[in-house]
Amino acid sequence: MILRGHSELTAGAVLTALPAGFALTAACADRVLPRALSDRSRCAAGAVVCAAALATMLGSPLSLAWLTPLLALLGLGLGLFTPANNALIMGAIPPCSSGTGGGLMNMARGLGTALGVALVALALYLGGPYGNRWALFLLLIVSLLTAAAAWPTRAPELQPPIDESGQETSG
Repeated sequence: MILRGHSELTAGAVLTALPAGFALTAACADRVLPRALSDRSRCAAGAVVCAAALATMLGSPLSLAWLTPLLALLGLGLGLFTPANNALIMGAIPPCSSGTGGGLMNMARGLGTALGVALVALALYLGGPYGNRWALFLLLIVSLLTAAAAWPTRAPELQPPIDESGQETSG
């Protein structure tokens, strides 16, 4: 384990880097990022930042000097992704169903967190001495899939219907 042999204070300081990065970005992103940046773009950017942090963790020595800033970077990505993702989801729900939609979103978040913790724990257990690398690899794959799903795309332009003679119809 990376933090084995270190004090509780050191372990707490290292593990605080992720929520500190999350809080900083979630609270300040609206003031720092361009207003024209859509929620979907923020989701994609956050997932890419998470993937970059995880890929760097995967390729670097897992020492406190590397781990602390990379956990902070991971938190920055999560802090960018999560509020934008919540806004996208709630924006797609009709106002008359917002209570139910919000409850379902929170339930899905809880289930996703539980599943994520279980999969990481499984990777740590089955991976033996390389379990921490397998867990990072699993999280990297999930963040790359998330970035791909959130990547902004242009909606196809709708073409007006054309009748048999090649003329546009009005309807």
